[in-house]
Amino acid sequence: MELAIEKFRKYCHKYYRSDEEIIELWTNILSKYDLSTLGDEKWLILETVCKSALHCSKQSIARQCLEQLEQQFETTNPRMITLNAMYFESIGEYEKAEEISSKLIENNETDVINKLLALINYLVDICTNFPDCPSSCLKSIQQYCQQINEAIDDSGSCIEQNDFKTILIEIKNFIELMNLNDFQQQKINRIISVIKNCSNKFSNDNIKTKAELINMKHNMISTQEKQDAKIKKVEEKIDELHKEMSKLKETTKSNEIISDVFAYLLQPFTDKVKAEFEKMNAAKNEPKYDFLKCYNIKVLEKIQSNDYIKTDTACMIDNLITEFVADSQMERSDFIELLMDKKDRNYKCHTLLNNYIDDIINKQNNENTIIEFLEENYPCKIIIDDEEKDKLIKLICLNIKLKKKNNLPETILDQHFNIFQHHDDMIHGQLRMPIVDQYKEMGTIVMGKIESGCCRVGDECIIMPNEIHVEITNIYNEDYETDSSVYGENVRLKLKNIEEKEISSGFILCNAKQKLCRVGRIFESEITIIKYPSKIYPGYLTDLHIHTTVAEVRLQKLIALIHPETGEKILEDPKFIQQNQVAIARFELSQSQQIICMELFKDFPRLGRFALCDEGQTIATAYLLVRYIVEGSICVRNDRLAIGDQITEVNDQSFNEFSNVEAFYLL
Repeated sequence: MELAIEKFRKYCHKYYRSDEEIIELWTNILSKYDLSTLGDEKWLILETVCKSALHCSKQSIARQCLEQLEQQFETTNPRMITLNAMYFESIGEYEKAEEISSKLIENNETDVINKLLALINYLVDICTNFPDCPSSCLKSIQQYCQQINEAIDDSGSCIEQNDFKTILIEIKNFIELMNLNDFQQQKINRIISVIKNCSNKFSNDNIKTKAELINMKHNMISTQEKQDAKIKKVEEKIDELHKEMSKLKETTKSNEIISDVFAYLLQPFTDKVKAEFEKMNAAKNEPKYDFLKCYNIKVLEKIQSNDYIKTDTACMIDNLITEFVADSQMERSDFIELLMDKKDRNYKCHTLLNNYIDDIINKQNNENTIIEFLEENYPCKIIIDDEEKDKLIKLICLNIKLKKKNNLPETILDQHFNIFQHHDDMIHGQLRMPIVDQYKEMGTIVMGKIESGCCRVGDECIIMPNEIHVEITNIYNEDYETDSSVYGENVRLKLKNIEEKEISSGFILCNAKQKLCRVGRIFESEITIIKYPSKIYPGYLTDLHIHTTVAEVRLQKLIALIHPETGEKILEDPKFIQQNQVAIARFELSQSQQIICMELFKDFPRLGRFALCDEGQTIATAYLLVRYIVEGSICVRNDRLAIGDQITEVNDQSFNEFSNVEAFYLL
């Protein structure tokens, strides 16, 4: 019950349009409980439900609420008159509705002014029920009514007939800005007609005489001064209405721009959902999942209320929402509401905003200047409250994070190399776990992802390239401890017989009873330049990113350019390589005597691929081909040579005979 009341209060928010939700809440929950425990709030609930029921053509519910209200309030109460008039108007009895509305100006003539204000509030209530009526428009009408109240002094004196005509004309012109149909327009005109009748009563001699008698009792302020003050207030209010009309047009344009910006910033989520659908369809037999049927506003509403059938697609969308909410640090409800509100616009893209995000990444701008940026590039003043601006900035930060992630070498390698490895095959492979980080906590702990094989507590292992023998004493997967871990899992391993300072990122953990990973410093690879503005010549220094290792390398030699599609050699010994070209090239680690762990692409694809980066930008992708070993003048070609194997001497003159050299290992 308490949850239902809180939800109802949200629906009753001043500018929250939710008549259908209010009726559903009343029908399913509120009507079945005793509302008297809420005190006076009960009458507010009944009044709100009555108005929403009339707007949704639920006359029976409206009648039920009216009957309860009539037990508490007199029928002469202005609010009761308003509700009864709205009820009879909703069932088509317009004459009866107008008769009831006329009660607002009948009976005691000295109370005409209060009746007039109640009638104008009735006009506001009617406008509130129009779903297309802008909230700023309603706010202006309500403020205008308040100014009329201030323009009438406590004595109840009247405004001149001409002033009322001016006021009514301004109100009518302002209401014409709303997007009303013929029926709604007719409805408004009838109410304005009643207000005109009310204003006509102000012109009769009897009311004027009584007003003069009341003014004489309150002779502290002269009649002329009060009339001048009222006229001045009315003139000021008319000027404000003109300004509000101009502001309304400006706000509409601003809202369109903000909607487009939100749509662009939410595009990564839609793209992610579509990509996941494509993956699911690729692994699924007929029939395929329909994206538009599985991802729409109804699905998002059910996910928001946590009232959805746990289908594969719905669970996938829910998980992605959880992921994006965590990354954006937004409230889950706010994020889903933005998706529902902007879904139909999510396919728009703005190069302008994309450049703005690039400037932030390059530290030429910051996310807090988004409003100034939009105003500089659009001929419009951007009108946005602090809450919406906070959501906007959080989504910009999310897009920056996603864009940086997409520019990471690992992400680009995943996009460039379509690697499929059967899970069962990889579990039974040789253990390979590149070490990402290490720290000391009651022993030495290393972190990494198992790229091949499996490990268990008690396994004897070797850390390459330093060949340090260790034993696994504990395995932690996520937040729990386990006895074993397999391919594809991110784990933390506690090791004994080694100190933290003996380990570096890029070392690889291998099983001591299996074939160890290879190490080297000189290698040849097939390289693709994906983005670089200049030509690249031998001697070029760049950063090598291979599994978890980062090392500086030098381009020793360009052996051949090859066709990117056929793989055929098109030029031997090229002088340079440039963007969009593919070549066989020889590299060497620039640091003397340095060796790193590396594997052949054909044996371990994820450990045999690498990226080259320059000033933080990924410029090339590549993979290792064939292995060689060099020690002084000794060179051996053997793609299956392991540490400790016998090698054959080769003189310096025959070194150039190895045209397909891929890797040279320093033993």
